Amino acid sequence: RPWHTPAGVALPPRYVRWNQAMGRAHAAAAEDATRVEGRASLRIVQPRNGDRLLVDPDRRTRIELLATFGGAFSDGLEWWVDGERVGEDWFPTEGRHRVEVRRGDAQAEAEVDVETLQGG
Repeated sequence: RPWHTPAGVALPPRYVRWNQAMGRAHAAAAEDATRVEGRASLRIVQPRNGDRLLVDPDRRTRIELLATFGGAFSDGLEWWVDGERVGEDWFPTEGRHRVEVRRGDAQAEAEVDVETLQGG
């Protein structure tokens, strides 16, 4: 799972408060991990570079874009697909796509191929 890191569990920021409300022990550590700054690197976790995604032409497929900054999930990310700004969710279309994420001066990119499922 993309939220499991060498340092432990680092939940995406939108789940940290919920996790705390549910009384999960690692919630505080996850919240602290989302504050990691400094010389940390930015890395796309989903989709990964080189991924081949298959989408159903009869359904609108949603891909949640995930990245880590300093090994933890982070707020304040800007996502771009093929040069167009998108949110944290992407609805892929067939073809090769360049996914980019930026936070301040840090950036990362991935190229993914999207194919349409063929009926059989």
